[in-house]
Amino acid sequence: MKKSTFKADIGNLEDVIDFVDNNFPDDEVSMEKRLFVELAVQEAFTNIAQYAYAPESGEVEIIIENTTDPLGVVITLIDTGKRFNPLEYSKASSEGKKNKEGGLGIKFIKESMDALGYSYEDGKNILTMTKFLEEDEDE
Repeated sequence: MKKSTFKADIGNLEDVIDFVDNNFPDDEVSMEKRLFVELAVQEAFTNIAQYAYAPESGEVEIIIENTTDPLGVVITLIDTGKRFNPLEYSKASSEGKKNKEGGLGIKFIKESMDALGYSYEDGKNILTMTKFLEEDEDE
């Protein structure tokens, strides 16, 4: 398990993605699956940076756990910002066009990850995203 804390600032996005990339479980994983994970983390971190603490600032703890059976990665983002359950949010346009209310990033996370979890404990938003990385035999 690897963990790191970042200031919830969009300017730290590159460092967050580097942290995820440097702690990925296997270099042999398809680029598509790696990109799905990186984009999901990018979307989740961006939402926290833009909305969780506004207009103040705060931090995001990111925990990466690699699994071996099956091969996968579990990424947890923890913040103490405004309570928000992205799994209950569904204001994205069904046509895939961005509307004034946003939500396409959350829709992407829901569609690209294999499992999602959310809890609110001790004043903390805890979002857990899982992606299984083993290649299907049909691929």
